[in-house]
Amino acid sequence: MHSIKKRYVQIKELQNKGKQLTLCTHCGDIHYKGFWYASDSQFALSINEKEDSVQHQMCPACRMIRKGGCAGELRITDVPENLISSVFLVIQRAAEQDYAENPQHRILNFTAADDGYNLTATSVKMIRRIRRSILDVFDASEAQSVYKKGRHSLQITDISFSLPGYFNKSVTK
Repeated sequence: MHSIKKRYVQIKELQNKGKQLTLCTHCGDIHYKGFWYASDSQFALSINEKEDSVQHQMCPACRMIRKGGCAGELRITDVPENLISSVFLVIQRAAEQDYAENPQHRILNFTAADDGYNLTATSVKMIRRIRRSILDVFDASEAQSVYKKGRHSLQITDISFSLPGYFNKSVTK
């Protein structure tokens, strides 16, 4: 809530002239006073390049994409076939909510693997939000996260679906 309130205050400041901001040369995202705004946001409409001080450089998300890196990876396995579309919907909603708060949080890749699905993102926060959303909606899922330290830190989260007791019960008794 605090973040939203700060953004609201900054949106009120949009009428000020002489803003110092940075514009991404690749995606158009705008950095102003510690926050990132999407290129199609209300904030973007307030920019006047004649009156505002605008620097042009690539944003952190675009640099990460260009270098082929990611901040987090989510691996989802053993999803029952009848739940796949529901899981995708939960992922989409969580990702959209996170992106709305910060356009630097992006899903980089979403692929099918032999035993499930892999998702990479520019933000550990996005991975955590998707993880939490899946666990909140699906009782039959379990998660485990591992942090890899190195040149670039990386969070890897594994979510597996299991229906405890359901598959272990004998059909004929």
